[in-house]
Amino acid sequence: DEVQKGSKVLVLRVGTVVTDQVSGSITMGDAAHFGIDNGKLQSATADSTSIVVGRWLSGKDADGYAKVAINIV
Repeated sequence: DEVQKGSKVLVLRVGTVVTDQVSGSITMGDAAHFGIDNGKLQSATADSTSIVVGRWLSGKDADGYAKVAINIV
């Protein structure tokens, strides 16, 4: 489902999403981490407190969107 910015959403535990809420550079196949400092998804960082929430299924496109497989157990 498409959700407008500022709208309420259910918490996704398993699934695939396309989002522009991505921080920094990412590489397809790498783990996707939840950024504690900004709430955006990112690749691994030196911050050991970031939480792995899935895997990148693409890099960022020209508009800054990327596809990620979410798997929170």
